Formats: sequence, structure tokens, C-alpha cells
Amino acid sequence: MFFLFFFFQAEDGIRDFCLSRGLGDVYKRQDITEVIRYMQNSRIVLHNINFETGMHERIFTAMLAGAVCVTSKYQLLERFFEDGKEIVTYPADAPEQLLVVIDELLSNPGRAAQIAAAGRKKALQKHTWKRRGEQIAKWMDDGLNFTY
Repeated sequence: MFFLFFFFQAEDGIRDFCLSRGLGDVYKRQDITEVIRYMQNSRIVLHNINFETGMHERIFTAMLAGAVCVTSKYQLLERFFEDGKEIVTYPADAPEQLLVVIDELLSNPGRAAQIAAAGRKKALQKHTWKRRGEQIAKWMDDGLNFTY
């Protein structure tokens, strides 16, 4: 048995059920330890984004949990990860490709395991909270010269 875990950004960017447009309990708050447990029991974590810059910690958390992170492709990812080796992306303007990507991963569990292991290794090396704290301290020491 395997799990496929999905994350989606609210289309209106609002998480409060009283303010969001009809999303109801979809974005009900979850205990982070429960979310991580789901990720640890998943082979694939789908992370859907609605932005083209920035990075969400869920990508790193999925990798650290040992799952293949599948997300729509955007520019910043290319600076951090090698597509098809540490992460798997699909074109943001062609979401129908997502089914092909997931089918390929499920049909090739050995390849999926290699990608998950490489993603976890990269996340452990460069994308832990400890590492991010060190970067922030360095940026502050350098006069807030922000670069990855």
C-alpha cells in the first residue's frame, strides 16, 4: 500500500474558512507532526503552488520525510534542485502533464526511490531549519546581502 499526499495553495490565498471563497474544511489546520507522518508514509508528495518566486518549506519537508516531491516547475527550483534527479516537476502551464509524471513515478518505483533519496540528501545538506538559520545569521552579519 502507498499514499500519495497532496498540498494545494488556496486559489485566493486565504486560509481562514470564514473568509475563503467556498473552500470549507479543505484547509482545516493540521498538526504538523501528523502532516509529517503522512509524508513519511507517502512515496510521492504533490506540492501545487500559485507563485513563481520564493520557496515553500513543504518542498523541503517532503524531501526530508523521504518522499519524491512533485511540483509545478518555476525558476527558483532550478537554483536548488536538479529536476528528475532530486525533485520532479511538470510545466505550470500544462497541468495535464502531472498525470504522466505521477504515472511514470508509480510505474518505476526504483527510479522514484532514487529521486526521493537524492532529494532527501540535498535537503539534509542544504535545507534544514538549522542551515536556514545559519544563512539568516550570515545575511544579517553581511548587512542583509540576501543571496542563496
